[in-house]
Amino acid sequence: VDPSHVLVRGQDHMVWLVDWCWAVVKPAQTGQTFKALNEVFSPPEVAARGKPSPASDIYALGKCAIHVLGGDPSDKTMPDAVDAKLARFIRYLCLESQGGRGQDAWELYMQLDKIREQIWGPHQFVPLDLSHSHSERN
Repeated sequence: VDPSHVLVRGQDHMVWLVDWCWAVVKPAQTGQTFKALNEVFSPPEVAARGKPSPASDIYALGKCAIHVLGGDPSDKTMPDAVDAKLARFIRYLCLESQGGRGQDAWELYMQLDKIREQIWGPHQFVPLDLSHSHSERN
């Protein structure tokens, strides 16, 4: 997973992962291993030819979050403006140790939701309008 594989639908904020050509299906049963290495977004177990796990995708999503926040995913740095609680959570997603990272996406989502509420308050839907290009706004 890298930022080019993540799409956000503006009207409801649904996130879609696209381009599954490198996906590994049921690695524990099939014995499949990683098929591609992205030097910036792939977890260490990819280069080490280790076994895929949910933590592998979680690492890549953490790196994507760093990118979206304006940080540098290659060294996992984030701008100072990123709240410390959020930065700590994202660093947890990007731990080098596969076993040290979260394994359950729904559990991590609930943790992130609590952090989000601590930082910004209760959920409030704000439409995402991407109808104007950057050059039209300037």
